Amino acid sequence: MLIIELAHMPEPHWNEQKEAVKATGADWGSKTKRWFLDINLDNPPIDTINTLFTIARKYGTYVRLVPEKTMSAESEHS
Repeated sequence: MLIIELAHMPEPHWNEQKEAVKATGADWGSKTKRWFLDINLDNPPIDTINTLFTIARKYGTYVRLVPEKTMSAESEHS
């Protein structure tokens, strides 16, 4: 699971960042106020991961990998 948090910035750039993250297929967690993206670690979607890190470089977006065991504590994202 990837957890994505948007960087704070002026409105037009914030919206660009949000739309770019949304286009990766990430889901918004209304309780946690974060984006989540389930990935298969046995066959990771390299293009999607590269896209997220490009977004991170451009906007300062925070992207982290969370092991599935940890997700039980964060599973309130739906």
